[in-house]
Amino acid sequence: MWALFAALVLVSFTSAVCQDNQDTALTQNGVTPSTTKPAPVWQKMGNTGLPDQNWWIQFDHKGVMYVSSNNPPAGGVSRSLDKGVHWTEINTGFACHLHRGMGLAPDGTVFVGSDYCRTFNQGYDHFYWLDNVAGSGTSWTLVTTPQSNGGGAIGASVIANDGKTIVSATYAGIWLSTNNARSWLLSPGSPAMGVNGVAEGMVTHKQPDGTIYVGFAHGGVFYSKDNGYHFTQLGYPTGNIGNGNHTGGDIWAMATAPAGPVQGYLMIGAGNPGSANTAGTGLWCYGPQAPPQGHWTFCGNNQYVGQSPEEVTAIAVNISKTRAIAIHYGDRGTSVVYTDDGMNWNACNTGLPKDPHTTDGGANTQGMNIDPVTGYVYIVLKNGDIYRTTVPQ
Repeated sequence: MWALFAALVLVSFTSAVCQDNQDTALTQNGVTPSTTKPAPVWQKMGNTGLPDQNWWIQFDHKGVMYVSSNNPPAGGVSRSLDKGVHWTEINTGFACHLHRGMGLAPDGTVFVGSDYCRTFNQGYDHFYWLDNVAGSGTSWTLVTTPQSNGGGAIGASVIANDGKTIVSATYAGIWLSTNNARSWLLSPGSPAMGVNGVAEGMVTHKQPDGTIYVGFAHGGVFYSKDNGYHFTQLGYPTGNIGNGNHTGGDIWAMATAPAGPVQGYLMIGAGNPGSANTAGTGLWCYGPQAPPQGHWTFCGNNQYVGQSPEEVTAIAVNISKTRAIAIHYGDRGTSVVYTDDGMNWNACNTGLPKDPHTTDGGANTQGMNIDPVTGYVYIVLKNGDIYRTTVPQ
């Protein structure tokens, strides 16, 4: 009898511990955790030293870590040689210090695109490349071709299957480089820009089959099967009409869905979930075939974990392709979420600080990326604080 009682107590205690480890305090509609693995837990590593707002995390082939900032009039890029603990600003060569996304060329060169430069009287928007391959890794070179990229607020960039072409979506079109980011040309198949064309709110992603996808506000998803030289519009998930007079909402994030019912599908964060009409917004997946033979499937069960609906701005998938982590637009302060089946999402905030300046009071998460070697996932907050998962994901 006593042995049975002790066993029941042990089972109850073990269940409680597992539930805490899953970080399921924020759920809705009776959605249960999609996994029995512990939820991601975060720990602070350091601070970039850059002014608000820190935006993008990039790793190079040597494991060096970079973060960009586009806060007017300062901004810049900072570098860490010890995985986020200590940071040094590296701004030599910038004519404009306002930067968002960064990328990696086939030879390992780090590059960045500036944006909003003319708005703040800092000249034209340009691409810049860093001397991190054969130099000190502290000096940037302004790319003179083109004279201006018209707004290089790149999110993610990809290397096409030919092994040499970089494809980078900006709010001034889709740009290509075949010489390790030393010069760029506008893709012949880039969609039109401007009032009646695509706009800011963009990302670039390559699926395992080599199909390249880009996403834009006012245009949705486009795809290319010829290394980025020609694109066909796929559009938005069914029902997405965007916000106000827009023809569709932002597409800030794309990834390949992890193991589960939609494994290998294209996963995107679509539309303006905070708008009056939210049809077709949120996390959606496209597959299983490449376009145009595939179809849209909703893959955002419990994606807002009971908080305000907000746009997904980054999705990180672990090395083993069994977990995805997503962050939302930082100023809202909503929860970081994760899924282990590609469909059902749960909160994972343990270790992240609350921020009373955000709408919902949570951490102001601006950028996220996974270290491709170690498997740790990193988040940068708006103020430059760097957080990392306590264990590889």
